[in-house]
Amino acid sequence: MPRYILLHAFYGYVWGDTAEFPEFQNTAQTPIDAAILFDRHNGEDRFYEYKVIARRDLDDNEGFLVYEPPPGFQMPPMKGFLSVISETITRRCRYVCTLLRIDPEESDDL
Repeated sequence: MPRYILLHAFYGYVWGDTAEFPEFQNTAQTPIDAAILFDRHNGEDRFYEYKVIARRDLDDNEGFLVYEPPPGFQMPPMKGFLSVISETITRRCRYVCTLLRIDPEESDDL
């Protein structure tokens, strides 16, 4: 079963780790499914849509970098500096894709 860690593309913070959600194992298990799960868990008040894009096309738009950690990977302590946490993830995990976050109420970029 895939495990995904999503980093905010601009700020570098961890948006979520599917290892924290056993119910993720019973879903379609795509990076987009993970982003939607994290939105709901993090209390987003609206439903965003996501599109896989090239990392270079993200520009200043809001999005997430998706990584797949190796078996047994332990998340760094969240009390550390963001740069250390994100560097550990980007160095030790496999980059999967970049997700563009789209607010359907504000955009027609679909």
